[in-house]
Amino acid sequence: GQLPYTASKAEIGLHFAGCVGGGQRGIKSVRLLTDKTTGQGRGIAFVEFPHKDAVDEAVKLDHSSMGGRRIRVERTAKGAGNKGSRQDNLKRLKQEQSTESLALLDAEIDAVLAESAPGGLCRG
Repeated sequence: GQLPYTASKAEIGLHFAGCVGGGQRGIKSVRLLTDKTTGQGRGIAFVEFPHKDAVDEAVKLDHSSMGGRRIRVERTAKGAGNKGSRQDNLKRLKQEQSTESLALLDAEIDAVLAESAPGGLCRG
């Protein structure tokens, strides 16, 4: 979400081209949501990857920049509507993503702290 309204399928594909999983790079498909009247993008797309590991890489691009906008990258569950099982799946996936994001942040903080000089002063 939060994609530039002018983003094309090709631009979205390029943004996620580095996502690798199962020895495969890139995306399988992009479904770009558009306004039915104007045909203009709504800032939302669904990107399908050939392997689960590529999805894990794509989620790391959450809050990355595309076309001058900070985009949202989240997992989604297959299916449409608000069925209970789909909603439960979405909650589980968002919790997993949140846990993974916190773990990445902790690792980055640990790396910065490891590079600091004794006494907590960073090297210059």
